[in-house]
Amino acid sequence: MRPERVQIGGIPALLYGAPAERGYLFLHGQMGRKEEAEAFAVAACPRGHQVLSIDLPAHGERQGRGEELTPWEAVPDVRAAWEWTERRWNTVSLRANSIGAYFAMLAVDRLDRALLVSPILDMEGLILTMMGWAGVTEEEPSTTTVPVGLPEVKAPVEPVETQPLSVMTCWPSSLWMKAMKSFAASLRSPFVAMLNGRQMG
Repeated sequence: MRPERVQIGGIPALLYGAPAERGYLFLHGQMGRKEEAEAFAVAACPRGHQVLSIDLPAHGERQGRGEELTPWEAVPDVRAAWEWTERRWNTVSLRANSIGAYFAMLAVDRLDRALLVSPILDMEGLILTMMGWAGVTEEEPSTTTVPVGLPEVKAPVEPVETQPLSVMTCWPSSLWMKAMKSFAASLRSPFVAMLNGRQMG
């Protein structure tokens, strides 16, 4: 499948598939790149969708630009890509991996469907866990300056008809289920979780 190369405000992107009324924004995870969308596009495009995939900061074609994969750099890019898709398609859905899913939850407030693979849903919890692995506590003084002004997560104001929120994970836990149900509720979307082909609570 040969994608069309596009630039969205300086963000390198690939557009897969013939013109359509429906599309997916594909977001890779840490160490990923926009070309990872091809396998998904091979499945989605014959079903009447286009797929737009972008390189997140410091990834793919954006390596060596002095960028970092942080919310304050990535979220505006995800929002710009999302707005591009909304101008192009009648129905916009999301397919995101790992930290790409986290950035999407910060940037996107309305969507038709979300397919999330190993999404990071609790960044604070992840950071605290990683600090524990490194033997670092919250009480230790920090030498890092954290920029302020992160965008707020916005829930839809008006009810919208949506498809069920579909997710895949390797380690479903009660915390994971609670976080996913909360995310689906903020989108006013039904929530369905599958494990080994069976629907979970």
